[in-house]
Order: sequence, then structure tokens, then C-alpha cells
Amino acid sequence: MAKIAILDDFLALARLTAGPLSVAGYDVRSWASPIDFDEVMDFGPDLIEINLYRNKTAFDCPIMNLEEDVLGFKPLNELKKYPAAHITPILLVGIGILEVSIPTDLKYDMFLSFPEDIDLYLPGVMDLTARKKGRRKVSGSICPKCKSRLTFTTDAKNLFCPRCHTAVVIIDEKDCLFQSPGDDKATPCTTEVLAPSQSRQG
Repeated sequence: MAKIAILDDFLALARLTAGPLSVAGYDVRSWASPIDFDEVMDFGPDLIEINLYRNKTAFDCPIMNLEEDVLGFKPLNELKKYPAAHITPILLVGIGILEVSIPTDLKYDMFLSFPEDIDLYLPGVMDLTARKKGRRKVSGSICPKCKSRLTFTTDAKNLFCPRCHTAVVIIDEKDCLFQSPGDDKATPCTTEVLAPSQSRQG
């Protein structure tokens, strides 16, 4: 069963798109701002959906201020600051909003505008959840440099940080090496520094 994480400004609004997904057999969980992305990634989503709506003050008007006029823009901005989440396919759903109205440098995979694209919703979700198989996976370890989640392709002993581009090689249960861009050589470390609990202390 594919897992889908829905990010929204309001959990009540997230139910609008979560309902059809649950009926279709997907495991769906929703988060509202401020979003704990470690919790989202622990859920292990196959797809991250961000819902965007016009605020009532922006009905029938051009979008002048994204933060004020678009509900859902806050989660969109939060996701941009968490590169580890970008490994998962990202779907933007605009309800009453066109794609051209949402300028963003976030590398999303698909934008659907409701109600025009409503018939493309479930097929689009099916396509995007299938894509994750070829993407990097998020590990349970953190980067010794910037404390972001480390990722891997097929070998969980060869890890990579999508935020600072540090490479980590796990040698055995206790020892590992890491090397960041610009480093002349790899630095020895213990696997303890890769434990997520380390990032929550101090």
C-alpha cells in the first residue's frame, strides 16, 4: 500500500483530497504548519502532496502576495528548506489556482489545478507513487555535518546528504567515514554521530 503525506495550512482542508485517496486504498496522513519533516519522513511517504488554495480575500483577484493570498504557501516554503524530502515525488494541487500563479523554485513532479484536472488526480497519484522506486531513499541516519537525513540508492552503507552533499561510508557497526565537498580526505567517525537522537540534543 503506497503512503501519501499531505501538507496543508489546515488539517480540515487536507481532508478534501485525503478522502478519495483513502477510498482508493492509499495510506494517507496529513500535516499542518509548522511541519515536523523528520516525522513526515519517518512515515516513509511514496508521495508528498501540497494543497494550495486562494484565500477568500483573493477570490476573483490576481494573486499579489503569496503568503497572504494563498493557503498552503507556508508548507510549500517549509518543504523547500528540507532537501531530504525532495527525494520523494512531489504533487502540487491548486484548488482554484493555476500553475502560473505559483512561482516557486521547488522541483515538484506534477501540478494539478482543480476542478479542471480532477479526472487526472488518481491517475497522477498512481504514476507518481510508482516513480519513487527509482529515486534515492531516506535513511534513518543523519549527516554528521548539517544534521539533515542521509539518503541512499540500493546500498544503505553508502550514504549521501542532499543538503550539504557530504558522503558517508559505513564500514561496520561502530566505524564510518565522511567527506564533504572541498575536503582533501575522508574523516573517520563513529556511527553514533549518525544517530537521529544526536540532532535533538543540545
